[in-house]
Amino acid sequence: MKVAFFGYAWNAAQQPDAYMTETFESLAQAGADVDVFMGQLLSKEFGIYGLNEKMPLGKLRAALEEEGYDAIITFNNSMLLPELEGAIRGKTVSLIVDEPEHLFDYHRTGPYEAMRKEVEIVAMSSALERRLIEAIPGVEPRLHFMLPATHIDLELAL
Repeated sequence: MKVAFFGYAWNAAQQPDAYMTETFESLAQAGADVDVFMGQLLSKEFGIYGLNEKMPLGKLRAALEEEGYDAIITFNNSMLLPELEGAIRGKTVSLIVDEPEHLFDYHRTGPYEAMRKEVEIVAMSSALERRLIEAIPGVEPRLHFMLPATHIDLELAL
């Protein structure tokens, strides 16, 4: 399985936080072929709002299509842009780990707009799950609750 992982970073080194790193490393250890993309580079001034005009979205879309990814896993709607919609043939899963004011909103259409599409959503807290149910009518069939485990070592668990 080939997976595009859309993460982000706010540190000086522009490297994903440990929970994201452990998530995509665990996928790779399970046999997935994972490519990591950093969504803050698409936004204006490395925030969650605005679109960086210097980023060639047409080229990015073509590259995503060419790679033939089976799925997208995104944190907080990173890189969920209308311009990239349909570039991946498989499922899109958005892991929501933060409050709505921390979700990527490149076009300033609101924090929930990207999740109104055919996106599977994983809420990492029951409070986030409730907010999503209130904000997005009919979302329940696509909404999943999951505890925030990022890496499980089966030998240690036994």
